[in-house]
Amino acid sequence: MGVLTSSYAGILTVIIMLMVGSTIRISDVVENLRKPRGLIVGLAGQMLLIPAIGFALAATLGGTSCMALAIVAVVPGGVTSTILTAAARGNTALSAMLTFLSNLLVVVWVPLLLGLVPRICGVDALAPGLDFAALAVRLTLVSAVPLLTGMALVALFPRFMGRIQPYLVPFAAIVFLIIVFWILWDDRANLAGYVTGAGILVPALMLLCGAGAWLVAGLASLGAPTRIALVFEWSVQNIPLAILVALTLGDVTTLALPSAAYGLQQMVLGLLVLILVRRIPRLRA
Repeated sequence: MGVLTSSYAGILTVIIMLMVGSTIRISDVVENLRKPRGLIVGLAGQMLLIPAIGFALAATLGGTSCMALAIVAVVPGGVTSTILTAAARGNTALSAMLTFLSNLLVVVWVPLLLGLVPRICGVDALAPGLDFAALAVRLTLVSAVPLLTGMALVALFPRFMGRIQPYLVPFAAIVFLIIVFWILWDDRANLAGYVTGAGILVPALMLLCGAGAWLVAGLASLGAPTRIALVFEWSVQNIPLAILVALTLGDVTTLALPSAAYGLQQMVLGLLVLILVRRIPRLRA
């Protein structure tokens, strides 16, 4: 089951990263590089602030629950954050660029941060004989390569990609939900324990990161659309990638199930934040 789910999680991650890459156009890159404050603030938060907050919360747990929450904290934002940003009328181009860049950096940054997890969680090692070089290669194949491929496809075949792009988001979302529910159903007897135990820290992680994004973006004098993008980029993580990393480090029950449960919590809370932003006009002013 673990091997099979890991394979599907890898395929899912490739699909989502390909879709994210296909949303990036050269004009978006140029525009965001011309005014890089949003990119700098966004990447700093994703690379430093979110893992720090996640590690601080995870340290209160210990053991595999600590590891599962730490894994969610170290992975960057995914396509869900870009979708929520678009629905909230935020800076979608910036959100897509942040997702693109942060997921390119995972090949170095995630293994580096994971090296800190044993000390934080009080375990001897993440996984017996774990090869961080092999993990970096795997993350490259499922994240960086499809991201760059999607970007190349939209540059080479803009009309064709423009026609199929509206169908990619629903397709990726459906596959994502199938995999998540499959993992949850496989160990449904233990699900309540994850949601009522360590899972209660997921809303805390999201609220702290989202509030931090809004505050930091305001201090940096960034406009409301950019602030909205940073809120979702900082608070909604790339759960398919987290599940893939969890399956690399452990079995379905100990790490992947909590990651999947946390992912569903993030989606629900993300939708609530979206409703709040849409209903309060001054948040978009």
